[in-house]
Amino acid sequence: MTQAIGGIDIAKEERRAYFHYRGIQVIDDHLNKSARIPTLVRTRIGSNLWLDHLLEFEAVIRKHSDWKSVPGLRAVPALKFVSRLFLWSARILDPILRCLPIRWSRRDYLCVGYLAPHYVLYKTFPYFCLPNARRILWMYDAWENEFGRIEALIRNHRINLAFLSSSQAVEHFNHLKLDRFAAHWIPEGITVSNYRWKPYGDRGIDVIQMGRKWDAYHERIKPFCESRGLTYLYEKVKGEIIFPRQEAFLDGLASSKISICVPSSITHPARSGRIETMTSRYLQSMASKCLVLGVLPEEMKQLFEHNPIIEIDRSDPCGQLRAILADFESYTDLIERNYAYVTAHHQWTNRLEQMMQQMRNCGEAVGARH
Repeated sequence: MTQAIGGIDIAKEERRAYFHYRGIQVIDDHLNKSARIPTLVRTRIGSNLWLDHLLEFEAVIRKHSDWKSVPGLRAVPALKFVSRLFLWSARILDPILRCLPIRWSRRDYLCVGYLAPHYVLYKTFPYFCLPNARRILWMYDAWENEFGRIEALIRNHRINLAFLSSSQAVEHFNHLKLDRFAAHWIPEGITVSNYRWKPYGDRGIDVIQMGRKWDAYHERIKPFCESRGLTYLYEKVKGEIIFPRQEAFLDGLASSKISICVPSSITHPARSGRIETMTSRYLQSMASKCLVLGVLPEEMKQLFEHNPIIEIDRSDPCGQLRAILADFESYTDLIERNYAYVTAHHQWTNRLEQMMQQMRNCGEAVGARH
């Protein structure tokens, strides 16, 4: 007898996930016959929680597709300066490279991740400098205060396809009508099996707020948590990560009952501007079977068939926390429904399938710029 939680048949979703993986290969086979095989430029610059997120996606691309891959460059001192040297060298060599009948110069190259324009240039050298390659970029954190630099990156590197995690950013860059360029919405994802969860009775962290906290909310609930003896983890020093190592991060989420998640437009308004997107923290919390308490980004209404979070009561946040923790078991259905929905719809395998579909749709309509 199968278990149904929140209207979702868990066994059915597990079977669906299996056939979903198999289906990716079918789509990839079709892609290989109808277009050039994409080549992933792998990340090899350092290791931290930010890079682990990118490496997770790259691992899925390599495992669940027949795409080729090439190693990106490793980090070096004065990376920004070295990247500029590479850019100048590429511009000088461009007329020569364009005339050479080099087979690997006609591939489609994909770079996953964006930190700064010089990071993309350095990581992808020399592949994005080849004049006949179609250059493809997937990135998150396309915040409004970065639009100018991202536009310059697209122009300087002659990016042809940009897969952005924010639907608002996609709208902005398509509105620019850049030559031989298109942007598409590919939200962030996760690999659910990489995360873990504990029975609710074994969770020792009552409330957790990962990353930069919402100060106004934090200042209201902190005294309440302290007076009630609740375990509340948060960033005590700005920029200081609560769990610097991946293993501690995974265990921390698995040990938490309530995860506070709000859009960056609230916590980082100067940086994010009007961009309000679903960050990985929402999905990571759901994969760890935390109850998400926060603010729902507008675009998440398109990504879920139900409201997956409990909206923060701004008028009485402490009374809301008290009520939730006093009757936490009543939220089990929502927590399990979120876990099943993320497993079925928001894994990196889903994003890979969506990316390949967009590339197949584009075909040669968006070709390499010379």
